[in-house]
Amino acid sequence: MSETGQELRKIEKAFVKLRNNIKRSDMDYIVQVSINSTDPDTVIYAAQMTAPANGLAPIRLLASTAEELIAKLKVATKNIDEKAIEIAYHKAQMESCDRTKLGHEERIAELEAEDEEEEAKTE
Repeated sequence: MSETGQELRKIEKAFVKLRNNIKRSDMDYIVQVSINSTDPDTVIYAAQMTAPANGLAPIRLLASTAEELIAKLKVATKNIDEKAIEIAYHKAQMESCDRTKLGHEERIAELEAEDEEEEAKTE
């Protein structure tokens, strides 16, 4: 296996530990190395996992070396708070419900205003 392949395997192993710490083995992840056209001399090591709960952003970590990314993953694994993730999820769901309710209230107001306009025209 190439050196890059070995680095990716080490990153993957660290990411799996993070996923297991969250107790969500169903979460998909991507580990990759990339170079982009705007800065072709810089290699980016990245790891991304699907969102740990609806309403939360995916977990994304970037680094300039494999070792740096593995270190970040280890810190994240030690510091992730499963209860905080669940609380954030429920708060996001509540905010979504509030926005939905507001949208319905606004539409009802529009419909009632249309009715009042129609009644005013017929008088």
